[in-house]
Amino acid sequence: MHNIKIDKNKYIIDDVARENDININLLRTIIKLEMIYRGRLYYKILEYIACKVFRNYTIKKDFSVGLAQIKVSTAQKVLRKNPDLFVRKLVDDEFNIKMCGKILR
Repeated sequence: MHNIKIDKNKYIIDDVARENDININLLRTIIKLEMIYRGRLYYKILEYIACKVFRNYTIKKDFSVGLAQIKVSTAQKVLRKNPDLFVRKLVDDEFNIKMCGKILR
């Protein structure tokens, strides 16, 4: 099953998998599965608006965002930072893939 977003971020996914010592196919599969459920364009637009414009609401409701559908609270636990510092970056494909790799590690 080919996916444009996976193909576009192939090298990032490969690098993140190697850096975190996880199976590349595992990381790709998780991202693909999450994209099946929330990969529609209107979800991406809503996530982008929520994270960029309504940041506090996104944090309060603990939304799952990005390619790997990472919850704000999970990212907060992994990064050990205030969500205000990273919630806008969660919609960025590269940042989201890196977070997914850290969570899987």
